[in-house]
Amino acid sequence: MFATDGIIMAKIFKTGIFFLLLLTVVAAKGQADFVFTNAEKPDSFAVAFQIKDALIRVTADVNGKATDFILDNGCPYLVINSRYWKSGVQQDTSVKARGVGGEVNAGAVLIDSFNWQGLRKQQFKAIAADLPHLGDSIGGLMGLDVYKDYRVTFDFKRGFILFTKGEVADEKPDSTALPVILPFVFSGHMPVINCTIEQKKIQMGIDCAASPNLIAAKLLAGIKGISNLRNTILKGGGAPVMVAEGDIKELWLESIPYRDMKFTFDNTSLLQINQGRDIALEGLLGIPFLKQYKTVLDFPNRRIEVYVEN
Repeated sequence: MFATDGIIMAKIFKTGIFFLLLLTVVAAKGQADFVFTNAEKPDSFAVAFQIKDALIRVTADVNGKATDFILDNGCPYLVINSRYWKSGVQQDTSVKARGVGGEVNAGAVLIDSFNWQGLRKQQFKAIAADLPHLGDSIGGLMGLDVYKDYRVTFDFKRGFILFTKGEVADEKPDSTALPVILPFVFSGHMPVINCTIEQKKIQMGIDCAASPNLIAAKLLAGIKGISNLRNTILKGGGAPVMVAEGDIKELWLESIPYRDMKFTFDNTSLLQINQGRDIALEGLLGIPFLKQYKTVLDFPNRRIEVYVEN
């Protein structure tokens, strides 16, 4: 027997509440169909997306039905929301899930067909988990394993996300801007980059389902350039916790400034996120980070490309 551990995060920010659900998932030997290694993968495909409840929603056909998913590279696998998939969820002793407040109901569901703009997989078993903060209208989480072989271009200006293999040019350039290219490392399945806030170096994970960004509360006292500081409620599997939230004036990624991004300040959720990691994260950069510039997360080549307009 062997096991692979992953952290699944479902986050919703609305009406002043930041939701964070952490699941530890263990997939045992014999459950290779949880992963997309043997899926049919096109060289490139583009998807339109919506921002709803501050999260990126994409649509795939599951068993012939159009199904909305949250795009979440902070989640290691495709995970079906059992509240959406009201029937067919099976108990599976190889799948165990634990949230902030304890055990979370989890199992597996048999999928006849999955088609996401030509990325296809047939007759497989997917992880299913109770994701209460997603409600019953979202099919689940589109985790990194589905698209780990692609360069992923986030273009919020034009409202699409492009997935390309290798060094394929994404399309005819829409500007004369040249990308700033920087390497990242993986901590588990999470890309990690070094950033600077007021000359202090910090290690941040990149998670396209984080909204707003997240940073350790222990850093709050040392940051002078914070505006709109207020309290908000952090909810997960346990009791609600009051935390601080505010806009940080500047964060720098090498020579690139990111201005007035919203952050939630919390230590507890980061302790959960960092369990079992070889690199301790001091925060997560999510949608506010990806929206400022056209950004490519090149997962196969472990680098980030940022197109800064002059």
